[in-house]
Amino acid sequence: MQAGDGSRNARLSVALIAMACASHNAAADEPLWEAGIGVAALHFPDYRGSSRSRTYALPSPYLVYRGEILKADRHGLRGVLLQNDWFDLNLSVGASLPVDSSNNGVRAGMPDLKPSF
Repeated sequence: MQAGDGSRNARLSVALIAMACASHNAAADEPLWEAGIGVAALHFPDYRGSSRSRTYALPSPYLVYRGEILKADRHGLRGVLLQNDWFDLNLSVGASLPVDSSNNGVRAGMPDLKPSF
């Protein structure tokens, strides 16, 4: 054993214990509701197929609800009507922001684009 091996082993042990504690699934101890705020960065093309894009940074509230049938978390808003390994039904939506054509050289002289959902 070389000098310093003891401290390296101690650091490794502490790291392994920390990882084990962080990976502990405490689903039963989690509250039904959880709310908070963070910062979101959104990156949108000016329009579908556009080579120009814009990035927005804005405050982002979040809400977590852990009901038996309705759930809202980082995986989205979903209703759990049937839970098994061979069936999964998803619904997604898309949206676009308005585009000011005067700020996009490719769209120069064209009308502004309205937002869509």
